[in-house]
Amino acid sequence: MTTLTPTPTPTPRRSAVSTTVTVIGVVMILLLVASAALQTIRMPRWDELTSSVDVTGVTALDLEISAGELNVEFDDAATEATLYISDSGSGRMRSWDLTVRNGVLRLTDTSGVWFLPSWGWGSGKEPPRLQLNLPSSLEGAVDADLELNGGIMTFTGDLKNTDITVSAGEFRFDGASTDFALEVNAGVATATTSGPNTVDVEVSAGRATTTVTGTAPSRTEVEVNAGRADVFLPEAEYAVGGESNAGQRQINVRTSPSSPNQLFVEVNAGHAEVSYSN
Repeated sequence: MTTLTPTPTPTPRRSAVSTTVTVIGVVMILLLVASAALQTIRMPRWDELTSSVDVTGVTALDLEISAGELNVEFDDAATEATLYISDSGSGRMRSWDLTVRNGVLRLTDTSGVWFLPSWGWGSGKEPPRLQLNLPSSLEGAVDADLELNGGIMTFTGDLKNTDITVSAGEFRFDGASTDFALEVNAGVATATTSGPNTVDVEVSAGRATTTVTGTAPSRTEVEVNAGRADVFLPEAEYAVGGESNAGQRQINVRTSPSSPNQLFVEVNAGHAEVSYSN
């Protein structure tokens, strides 16, 4: 008599495709968790610092930054000049001094190392943010020397004699002036000003866009050694001088040698264009 031995049931085997899908799913979940944790760790923590100074006797502004973002405006409610600093851990919280000496309100960047920022992608830090509020009693009553060596500066309001120097970064100005001078050594500057008697725009590199409204200036000088300058003037006739040694010079305004409005445009390299603002 023959005894039949039962055949064992084979153990199911997981396919290679199933295993691969499972591994990929686990890896994606781990990556999502790690990314969320990293974002939480890198979320900037903003610290704030405020300083104020009396502006009695102030006749001029001297503002300079080498990093961060500075916004300057006049405030009807302000009785002092007040600087608000927000910092996410860049280590520059106390890098600016707001002082008044000999009638000059000064904002000074004491770090002196604008080309080595301690923030950036992946650091969890952002550039410092500065807000300078000035009493409205100073608007239209003070001269200004504004210097940008890095970062962003925005100035809104009326001044008297206005002198702007941009060596890096982005500068924006919107306000009246009695005399206006803009020098761009690198970076970008955009300015809109009304009523200046004289306008002086010089570009060594980068780009400057200047819009003048109101009465035509008695003298406008534009010099480009490299880069580009676009100047928009009030509609009038201008007595034109200067020449183009290299690059391009475009004069898109009416000209007359007898006009009291002098326009001098010199291009050594780059591009200069003068048109009407209205």
